[in-house]
Amino acid sequence: MPIMYIVFYLVMDGREGFAQHKLEGWIYILVPFIIVQSLFMFKGNGQTPGYKNYHLKVVDINTNQTPPLFSIVFRNIAMILSIITIFGWAMMFIRKDKRGLHDLLSNTAVVSIENES
Repeated sequence: MPIMYIVFYLVMDGREGFAQHKLEGWIYILVPFIIVQSLFMFKGNGQTPGYKNYHLKVVDINTNQTPPLFSIVFRNIAMILSIITIFGWAMMFIRKDKRGLHDLLSNTAVVSIENES
């Protein structure tokens, strides 16, 4: 959300500016989001602060380790596309392994981890 406010009011000069340049505005919102999300997952051993709070972790399906940076970035880009199409998110409710389209494409999964404290 802070990225959206920064883009709306500092970069695009208000909602009217965003409304006139929607594609540019969404690029300004999504690119930093993907970068920050990917860095959190890569440097945080497969966890964002929210995942850490709920004892979840993103792992590579083949190695059960933190995915490489490329896989994390690709997963986050595919996650945006999954949100847009809704189908990718609906897959999580249909599939037994609860993997969304972005997880299938990037060969990752979200797993529960034991409480480290």
